[in-house]
Amino acid sequence: MELAFYLITEIYAILILGFILGFIKLERFQLSKITPVHKFSIVIPFRNEAQNLDQLLVSLAGLEYPKAYFEVLLVDDFSEDNSVEIIELFQKTHPELNLKVIQNSESQAPKKNAIKMAINAAKNDWILTTDADCEVPSTWLLAINEKIIQTNAKMICGPVKLESKKGFASIFEILNFNSLQGATMGSFGWNQPILCNGANLGYNKQTFNAVNGFEGNDNIASGDDIFLLEKIKQQYPNSVHFLKAPEAIVSTKPQESFKEFVNQQQRWAAKSKSYQNRLTKFVGGIIFIQNLSLILMTVLVVLNKMNWDILVFSFLMKLLLDTILIYQSLRFYKQEKLAIASFPMSLIYPIFSVSTFLLSLFSNYNWKGRNFKS
Repeated sequence: MELAFYLITEIYAILILGFILGFIKLERFQLSKITPVHKFSIVIPFRNEAQNLDQLLVSLAGLEYPKAYFEVLLVDDFSEDNSVEIIELFQKTHPELNLKVIQNSESQAPKKNAIKMAINAAKNDWILTTDADCEVPSTWLLAINEKIIQTNAKMICGPVKLESKKGFASIFEILNFNSLQGATMGSFGWNQPILCNGANLGYNKQTFNAVNGFEGNDNIASGDDIFLLEKIKQQYPNSVHFLKAPEAIVSTKPQESFKEFVNQQQRWAAKSKSYQNRLTKFVGGIIFIQNLSLILMTVLVVLNKMNWDILVFSFLMKLLLDTILIYQSLRFYKQEKLAIASFPMSLIYPIFSVSTFLLSLFSNYNWKGRNFKS
């Protein structure tokens, strides 16, 4: 049994080391602000986002890009607050911004349906998606435009930063989020992308139609980003790129409570069952097994059924490599000081990770005031 635990730890170590090296290997983008060429349709589904829309809209109005070269399509997913009124008021005070509100229709997957409706209404060739609780940097479109020109990409995946907030729960969420960001950039470093984030994602409309959009997973509420990444990567292997640029970092907010954070993680875990990429499934499986094995080893040590040395070895190995990967991401987002919380997080994370995954198998989740099946 101890040999099996050692083997699991070694496989996990190789995996995380691969992400660390891939993160280093992924070239950092240098913005030169060349002349805008591409035109963009920025798609933003929203539901009850009155408290966030002002910040988002102000950041969009501040984009350093010709206003004639982009449009903003906001899709109202049956908001019950005054979100639409806020947008309409902003339109009156910023007539130079090409902004349009579209009403979503009923669907099993509201966000995907909203994006699809916006794409059908989009005037421009490139679709960019972000979320209503985000802020985009003024150089966002300049960086994406230049990356497309450099790489002739069909999909651009961009960096997303979770804003710092006081409290251990928020710090835990930020470290967890940065572990995903580190793995994302690490996988792109080897041209084997396994993750992306719909808060900062772009793709050519023709490419979206060529892979039949969300067809095949349009009954799953979430996954508008990763499922599309899998399809485009499969059909166009060398045309998916990550934009590793501070000038393209989209900022978003942590969840308002730990309960909402758990709900979010449950939602993300639920869609993992439908991943098609074997590497993505393998990575998810190894991470789950490693966290589960730490829990099992702890129980066996307490019951005197196993020596403590293998538990200490596995825990320290995981702590070291996870901290390096997370620190790389934190440094990119200028949040290095939070790395000090890696140790207490590592004590909690195995239980959190395993329980969240099990919840995704046996219980439904709530998203924007609606219940969805896992």
